[in-house]
Amino acid sequence: MGLVIFLSLAGTASAQAPAQPNIHKARAAVHKDIPVMMLAMPGRGILLSAPGEITTITIESNNGVDCGSYLARTDDAGLLEVPVARTPNCPSPRIVIHR
Repeated sequence: MGLVIFLSLAGTASAQAPAQPNIHKARAAVHKDIPVMMLAMPGRGILLSAPGEITTITIESNNGVDCGSYLARTDDAGLLEVPVARTPNCPSPRIVIHR
């Protein structure tokens, strides 16, 4: 069971003003009940959670195709930056967090 977070990649043109970040709040109860907050910005997502939490991050396309995954740990402040980019195989990427 994972937490699915959709990212908005609008406003990536350099001539435009920086896009306002989209904030997504979610709560998942897998083996911990730790609130998770995701800040989505063009090209990256920032996960705010408990310090030192280990998560498996998966980038999927909108049709569920796995575009890559890795194991990560939040820093002492509970932050984790996740790079995300559109590719031909992942035209609409989303982040899935497994805990």
